[in-house]
Amino acid sequence: MKVNKIICDVCEKEIDISSDESLAMFERIQVQQKISLIPNLRKTEMESDKEVVKTTYDLCKACSIELEEFLLKRKKEKSIKK
Repeated sequence: MKVNKIICDVCEKEIDISSDESLAMFERIQVQQKISLIPNLRKTEMESDKEVVKTTYDLCKACSIELEEFLLKRKKEKSIKK
C-alpha cells in the first residue's frame, strides 16, 4: 500500500509528500504507571508496573518550522539562565 497523503496533527491540513518540501514528526516518550486490576490469586495487593507510552505527531512544513523556532528559543532562554 502506497501512502500519498498525511494529515498534519496541528493544523489538520493535508500534506502531499510528493510535492511538499518537508515534513516532520514529533515524538513524546513517557513512562506511565500501569495498574493491574485483574486479581492475582497468589498476591493480595494490586500490582503496579511501568510501561513506556509513545505519542507521535506528524507536522507539515509550516508547523514544523514553528515548533523548531519555539524549541530553539526555549533552548536559548535556558542557556542564558545558566
